[in-house]
Amino acid sequence: MSKTAPSLLLLVMLSACASMGLRHADGCLGNPGDSATGALHDPLAYAQYVDALSGEALHDEYEAATQTLNLCPSDANRLRVALVLGARNAAPGSEHQALVLLSEVTRNADGELAGLASLMASQLTKQLQLEQGRQVLRGKLRTEEARAAALQEKLDALKAIEQHIQQRQSPSAETTK
Repeated sequence: MSKTAPSLLLLVMLSACASMGLRHADGCLGNPGDSATGALHDPLAYAQYVDALSGEALHDEYEAATQTLNLCPSDANRLRVALVLGARNAAPGSEHQALVLLSEVTRNADGELAGLASLMASQLTKQLQLEQGRQVLRGKLRTEEARAAALQEKLDALKAIEQHIQQRQSPSAETTK
């Protein structure tokens, strides 16, 4: 056998693996959670990346992350979708979906991402509580604005009555002179 035969055999085997895709124990192709932005390897960098996205780019990232999660339901991919849903410019209400995914990750106590998922769930819960507080305050503000407008109308009506009384008294004062 020549020296090039083992090299050729190795190349053929590698190309076969590449065309078939490497399957891991969880049935996923490639590295579980591995993406162009490296969600598993550096979730904090990925969080910063998706936090800077907005509009269509964020939607495209969500679609890609969801598709990856559907193909390979791993903790890393759940965290990836949760990070997209929890991004600053994500659609309102998406925090609830993110919390569902994060609870699945935190249930896996052995998972290396459980601590990060727990921290993120805590932050999202606080964010939701703050938003609920803001909504309560907005409601109170609207109520107080309506109350102030009603009081202003009453004040204006009283001023009009006062002016009307003064006008009625002014001509009578002149006739008595």
